[in-house]
Amino acid sequence: MFTYYVYAYLRQDGTPYYIGKGKGARAYNTHKNIPVPKDYARIVFLETNLNEIGACAIERRMISWYGRKDLGTGILRNRTDGGDGTSNAVPWNKGKRLPFVPKSEQHRTSMKQAWVKRKQEGKMLQAAVEASMKARRKEYTFIHRDGIVEYNLTAGELAVKYIDQNLDISNLRKAHGCHTRGYNTHKGWRILTGEPEYCRLRKIDKRTLAKQKD
Repeated sequence: MFTYYVYAYLRQDGTPYYIGKGKGARAYNTHKNIPVPKDYARIVFLETNLNEIGACAIERRMISWYGRKDLGTGILRNRTDGGDGTSNAVPWNKGKRLPFVPKSEQHRTSMKQAWVKRKQEGKMLQAAVEASMKARRKEYTFIHRDGIVEYNLTAGELAVKYIDQNLDISNLRKAHGCHTRGYNTHKGWRILTGEPEYCRLRKIDKRTLAKQKD
């Protein structure tokens, strides 16, 4: 199942201080010794719709690229090289379900109500996370000064694809402009702005573009 993603926690200056992989609401849950940003805008999804193997591989690659503070190799607060989370870990009770013995009928009822409440809250949180991820997945068409064009990619996906260029995600989102003021670029990359330029690049007319959107 392609339900995993790779995420990053950003400092106020836009640099990452933690990179992890997970699914569901993992990016918003508490981490051991790692603070979750109060501003959810600083939680960036680098890659989504992955299987676990792909998520582990990208997590290891990104941690290796940015380096770890505890080893003196970089800026991340990760304590491992990635890809070694709690997936498939054997619990202390070897997965056996312990018997539940209620103290009274009232205790049984209260426990059942609490379980139903937690399940409903979990579904609501999952729906909120999926809506948030969908809203934040803003795809752009990026063009490089050397003529390279990348269609329908997020800033995080472009940074991963060209990881050797050490692209900054926040600066990529700001790399746009207009013909009168000139273009803002980040290491040669900018966002393709406006339908006329997009149509010229793809050699289609506006009428065809409107039909594609419909």
